[in-house]
Amino acid sequence: MRVLKMSFDKLRTNGKQLISFVVSPSAPFRTRMSIPFVVSLSIPFVVSLSNHERNRLDRHLGIPLAVLLAASSLATAADLPLPQLKLQVGSHTIQAEVANTPQLREIGLMGRTHLDSDAGMLFIFEQKATHCFWMRNTLVPLSIAFLADDGTIIDIQDMQPQTLTFHCPRGPIRYALEVPQGGFRSKGIQLGMQVSGGPFGTPP
Repeated sequence: MRVLKMSFDKLRTNGKQLISFVVSPSAPFRTRMSIPFVVSLSIPFVVSLSNHERNRLDRHLGIPLAVLLAASSLATAADLPLPQLKLQVGSHTIQAEVANTPQLREIGLMGRTHLDSDAGMLFIFEQKATHCFWMRNTLVPLSIAFLADDGTIIDIQDMQPQTLTFHCPRGPIRYALEVPQGGFRSKGIQLGMQVSGGPFGTPP
């Protein structure tokens, strides 16, 4: 792959959002191309490229179009303000960002260099299944709690930064909550305790 760096500038022109790709290849060559597209909050999204732009992309960059589209989708999702909600576990409050779309779940906490002790991220899936997690491109150590539909904690696992180990729940789940590593243990949060707030409702 010749590309060393890629950045994105977002513009709006005639009601369409534009992402401007700035690519710096290893060859003594630079190019800038603005690609108009329509973004939805779930894959796939629609991209319109002229033949001239497509030819320039293929000839000069040697980058598969799908790579650029995936990158632009993730960049757009990463810039969206994440919804937040307040979760309660016993006497402890967790201010959780919500990852409830495919793009947001894929990004998760990647690239973060710090996470407050009372912060976390709640992953919400459309379907109940054995959803597994890994720590690729995630820089801070985390603990993950897998939750039943009523918020009951059914499993807690520690996850190390930038590792490819799969962390899977013991059974099908729709919800998982990530916090700084040791955050559950330090608060005395254990298996069988119930998370309330958000999709889990108020405490009984």
